[in-house]
Amino acid sequence: MFYLLDKGAEKMKGWIKDALGVIGFCLLLMIGFPTEAGERVCGFNEDELSLIKHAHELAKPYDLSKAAIGVLIIETHAGRYGPIGDHSNGIGRRSYGPAQIKLDTARDILNRSPRFIDSFEHDYELITALIERPYWNVALMVEHLAWLYHVQNLSWRETLLAYNRGLNGSRVKDANTHRYVEQIADMLNDGKISCLYDEVFDQ
Repeated sequence: MFYLLDKGAEKMKGWIKDALGVIGFCLLLMIGFPTEAGERVCGFNEDELSLIKHAHELAKPYDLSKAAIGVLIIETHAGRYGPIGDHSNGIGRRSYGPAQIKLDTARDILNRSPRFIDSFEHDYELITALIERPYWNVALMVEHLAWLYHVQNLSWRETLLAYNRGLNGSRVKDANTHRYVEQIADMLNDGKISCLYDEVFDQ
């Protein structure tokens, strides 16, 4: 009888060990795999910081650096998650890359901006570029933010809301209370954006 109890206890220990292993792996997927000591700054690894710095430099002439950084963090944590969003939608309506740009939005940016000489005959070519060229993806994001802010004459908060919901969709929501905008504003005051300016940009 004691032998059977011991065997049952051993099996139970094995199950618990396996369960803890699964839980630990899931937590790693949620928070990201650890990197070498000293590599993370404000919670970002080297690749993520590189994209953030790229967004910061591109958006600086438009006075939109903090907005661009905020969008990049909110959308995919600077490329950590993704790169394909809106899986419930069809391929043409999903968002792609670190800045989560939709196909129609990307085509609009390319058509109205002479800065981009890229031409894509087929949707799959553009989708591939949005996913596989993260720095180009971020450049499109900055160009779109600048168009919303300077050409459409939106406020800073309205620009963020329009990026998230589209220009028409943003008109029926309050930019002062919308969660997407509030999350970025919170990062400015006491969060990742303020940390980045303390640890990276203001050094």
